[in-house]
Amino acid sequence: MPQTSVTLDPNEAMDGQLNEAAPHFRESMLVNEATGIPFGRAVNLVSGALKTVDLTDATGEASAAYGVAARNPTYPADTSLYADNDGITVVRSGIVTVQVEDAVVKGAAPFIRFVAGGGGSALGSFRSDADTASAAENTSWEYLDNAAAAGFARVWIK
Repeated sequence: MPQTSVTLDPNEAMDGQLNEAAPHFRESMLVNEATGIPFGRAVNLVSGALKTVDLTDATGEASAAYGVAARNPTYPADTSLYADNDGITVVRSGIVTVQVEDAVVKGAAPFIRFVAGGGGSALGSFRSDADTASAAENTSWEYLDNAAAAGFARVWIK
């Protein structure tokens, strides 16, 4: 029997999952990243391109990220990213779930990876510190949960 409905608020945490009960603002954009953009990663506007985003890859981009790639609940369950040149939903404000590289603390500002470092190599991923200068703090966002390494935490994008 074909699936006839899709839940927007699953019981388990997943990268890019929106907290549908909280007010949020989403924007439709276009992916400009050869390897694609995984759900739950920080993204930035591509300079000189209209409504196009890529993964954070510079200090200034990480500390002022444009938003987070939202999970698309209409994609197959085994899909975890938006491919290059696909449409993408970017959460600009509100609450979104992300997977963290290391343990994080509720109330702290997230650090966003912009280059590979000792603690990880996934651009746009979230963590608790600068990881030897390969992640930058985004002081306008905030963790709403404590989470262990490789766990999930909600981020409030203000």
